[in-house]
Amino acid sequence: MKQITTLFSYLLVITCFLFIDCHVSMAESGVYVGGHIRRERPNTITKLKNSGFTYVILFNVNVESDGTLKTDGETICQNGQYVFGNTQPNYQADIKALKTSPTHINRIEICIGGWGNESYDHIKTLINNNGTGSETMLYKNFKALKNAIPELDGVNNDDENCYDLSTATRFHVMMKDLGYKTSLAPYMNKDFWSQLATNINNQRSNAVDRIMVQCYDGGAGNNPSNWHINGITLHAGRMNYQDGGMSGSINQFQSWKNDNGVTGGFVWVYNDETWDLNAWATRMNRVFGSCNSATNPVATVYEGANYEGYSKQLAEGNYTMADLAAYGITNDDISSIKISTGFKITLYDNDKYGGSTASFTSDATFVGSDRNDKCTSSKIEPSGVTDISGIYKIKNRNSGLYLDMAGNGTENGTNVVQYNDEGEEAFQLYEFKHKGNGVYTITCKGNGKVLDIKESKSDNGTVVQAYTSNDTKAQQFILVDKGSGYYQIIARNCGKPIEVPGSSKQAGEWIKIYDNNGTNAQQWQLIKLKPIGVAVASIYNDLNYAGTSLSLPEGSHSLNQLKIYGFADNSLTSLKVTKGYKATIYVDDNYKGSSKSFTSDVNWIGDDWNDKTSSIKIEAQGISGLNGEYKIQNKNSSLYLDLYENKTDNNTAIVQWNDLGKSETQKFKLVERDNGVYSIYSAPANRVFDVANASVNDRANIQLYDYYADAHNQQFMICDAGNGYYQFIARHCGKVIEVPESDKNAGEWIKTWSNNGSAAQAWKLVPWSQVITTQINSTSNTENISIYPNPACNYINIKWANYAKRTIYLKDLEGRILCNTNCESNILSIPITEIQNGIYLLIIDNQSYKILVKH
Repeated sequence: MKQITTLFSYLLVITCFLFIDCHVSMAESGVYVGGHIRRERPNTITKLKNSGFTYVILFNVNVESDGTLKTDGETICQNGQYVFGNTQPNYQADIKALKTSPTHINRIEICIGGWGNESYDHIKTLINNNGTGSETMLYKNFKALKNAIPELDGVNNDDENCYDLSTATRFHVMMKDLGYKTSLAPYMNKDFWSQLATNINNQRSNAVDRIMVQCYDGGAGNNPSNWHINGITLHAGRMNYQDGGMSGSINQFQSWKNDNGVTGGFVWVYNDETWDLNAWATRMNRVFGSCNSATNPVATVYEGANYEGYSKQLAEGNYTMADLAAYGITNDDISSIKISTGFKITLYDNDKYGGSTASFTSDATFVGSDRNDKCTSSKIEPSGVTDISGIYKIKNRNSGLYLDMAGNGTENGTNVVQYNDEGEEAFQLYEFKHKGNGVYTITCKGNGKVLDIKESKSDNGTVVQAYTSNDTKAQQFILVDKGSGYYQIIARNCGKPIEVPGSSKQAGEWIKIYDNNGTNAQQWQLIKLKPIGVAVASIYNDLNYAGTSLSLPEGSHSLNQLKIYGFADNSLTSLKVTKGYKATIYVDDNYKGSSKSFTSDVNWIGDDWNDKTSSIKIEAQGISGLNGEYKIQNKNSSLYLDLYENKTDNNTAIVQWNDLGKSETQKFKLVERDNGVYSIYSAPANRVFDVANASVNDRANIQLYDYYADAHNQQFMICDAGNGYYQFIARHCGKVIEVPESDKNAGEWIKTWSNNGSAAQAWKLVPWSQVITTQINSTSNTENISIYPNPACNYINIKWANYAKRTIYLKDLEGRILCNTNCESNILSIPITEIQNGIYLLIIDNQSYKILVKH
C-alpha cells in the first residue's frame, strides 16, 4: 500500500450494516480516505458518520526507532505519554464522535506500515533488543494511545518492507494483550501472511479476524480467491481512480462476492475532498449487505417512481442519513413508497429529521415533484386513531361474535377467541390504554392480562393470547378507523391485523394475525361499556365540559365503576346535572370522606375539589313538603289537568281542560316519596300518573295506571319554575311533562319533553280548598228536574216528574242562543254533537243550569 506522507488522517472505513429494530446479516464495506480529514476534519467526520460505513482504519501511525509514535511529523505518544493533544486538541473528541450516535461505525483501527514505511523495521529492532514487556517503550506508548483513545479497537498491518515473522508475531500478541485486534492488509508474499495469521491466532485466539487483500497498484493483479487464509473473513479493495470509476468498482465487487468468496470490500480514496462517501457506501452496501428485508418491515422505499429501481424494506424506526445508507439507500434518492396500514412514513430534507417534511400513510407511486430525490432522513412510526379510552366489548364485523378468553382462562398463554355475547361478563371486557400515536395496550378485565402476539412472531396464523404485561411491541396494537364504527387492530410488532381465521362464525374460534386483506373478518366494532340507565348527569376531566367525559344515570358510582367506564380517579373538573337531580362528589371511594353537592351545571368545580373525586352519587332531588290535593293549571294555556272522557281506567290519558271548578276529574293528590319525589294520584280513580310504557323518548303519553312502588316512571320530581309555578320531572328519564307545542285547546293530551323552560312546561298547584265551586246543578228542588249526563257529550237529557208545557233555551256564556224548543212531555233529549266543548247555560222556564259539553 502506498504511503501518503501527509497523514495520520487517512481512513479506511469498513462498514458492517447495523439495522434499526431488525435483525439481519451485516454488510461489510470500506474506504481509504486521504488528507482532507486533517484539513477539514469536522466536516469529514460528519460525512463518515453519515456514509453508512462502520469500520474505520486511521492511516497511519509511524513507529520511530526509539518507540515514539508519530504521524505526518507530529508526535502522538512519547515516553509513555499521549502528547498529540498539544498540536491536535480536538482529535480525541473527533475520533470518539465516529462512534457516537447517530453513526454505524463500530470499529476503529490504526494502520501501521505502507510502501516505504520503516515502522516494522523499527519494531523488529525494538523487540529484538528489548522484548515486549510492560517496561518497554513500545508497550508503554501503545498503552498510552489506547488509554487516550479507548475507541481504538485494532491495528491494521500494512507491512510492505520488513516481513519479519518472529517480531511481527510478538508485536501483535502484545497488541492483543493491550486490547487491540489485528487485520492484515497484504498485496504479495502470501506465505508470510498466512504463517503470521496462524502464529498470532495460535497464541491469542481470534486476534487476527480480517484479511484485506489489496487489488490495486502493486496488487492490481490479485485474485481474491487466492487469499483465503484459515477461514478468516476476506475483504478485497480497489482504488477510487481505477478504470471504470465507481460503477466499475461496484461491478468488480459484485463479481468478487459472487465468484471469489469475498464478504466485504474497500476502496482507496486519495486527497479528493469532493468524493461522495455516501454514494460509494450505499452502492457497496447493496453488494455486500444481506439486507434484502428487515425483520417485520412495514415500509418499502424505491429510488424510482411507480415502485421501480432499487428498493429496500424498512421496519418501524428512525433513520438518519447514516441509517439509510446502511440499507443501501443513497441520499436524496427516494421517489416512491409503500407503507403498511397503521403506519406513517415522514421524509425529511435534512439529516437528523430537519428541514421540510412530507408524510404518507398510504402508498405513493410518486412522492411529488417537491419531494422527489430530497430525502436525507426519515421516520417510520405508528399512525392510528388517538381518541379511544376506557373499557369496551370488541365485536367482529363478520361473525357478530365478541372477543373472549378460552375457558375464561387466567393463565399466561390463554388463547383469545370469539364467543357469543355474554353482556358485561368480565372476560368480554377490554380496557384500551393509549400509549401515543394511536398505539394501545388491550387488557382483559377478567384476568388482568394483555393481548399478546405469541412469542412475538410475525408469521400468518400466529395466535393472539393473554399474557402478563411486558411492554413489548407484541403487546401493542394500532387502531385504524375503517369507517362505519369499525376498526382494524394492527399488531405493532409486525404490522399485521388480528382476524377471525377463514371468516369463521363459530364460537370458540381462535383469534390470529394475518396479512391485511381488508375483509370484515379483520374489522372490529368497539362497543364502549356504559352505565345502565338513562343518563341524567355528565362528568368531565377538563374545564368547560371538555376532555374525557362520562354520562351517568341516577345511582351510586364507585371508583371501580368509574374506572370500568373509562374515567380515571381524581380527574373530575366540570359536570352537568339534569334539573331534578343532585350530584354529590366524594373525595374517597365508596362515598366516604369530604363531599360536595351540585344541582346545576358547573364548568369548574373549584380549586378545592378539582381532580379530587373518587366516587359520586346521583340522586333525585325536588321540593319537599308539597303533599296535598290540588287542581293543576298550565301556565301557557291556563287550562287544568283532567281525565280523558272522565275515564278512570288504566291507560286513561291525562289531558288539559277548561276549569270545572270542583269536578273530581280535576282533583289530584300529591304524595311525597322522598327528597321532593312524588306520586300524583287521581282522586276519582285512585290511580297514579304514569309515563306510558316507561318511555324515555319525547312525546311519551302521561296516563293513569295502578301504583307500583318501585316504578320510577310513576314518580316525579317537583322543581321550582319561578313565580309560583313548578315543573314535573319524570324520575326515570329526566324529561318534563308539558302541553305539546304550547297548545291551548281543551282536550290536548299531556306528554313528556326535554326540558326547555317554556311556559307549557310550568304548572301552578291550586290547593283544592281554595277552588271556587262551579258545580253545575243537575236537579231542581222546586220542580224535581234531572239533567244528565253532566258533563255531556252527545245529548243533554232532561227529565221532569210531571208533564207540563215548558220553554227551553241553550245559550253560550256570551248569551247567544244555540238551541230553543218547547216541550210538553216529561222527558227531552237535546243533541249537542255540533256544539264545541265548553260551559253553557241551559234555561228552563227562566231557571238557569250550567252544563259542561265535553266531547
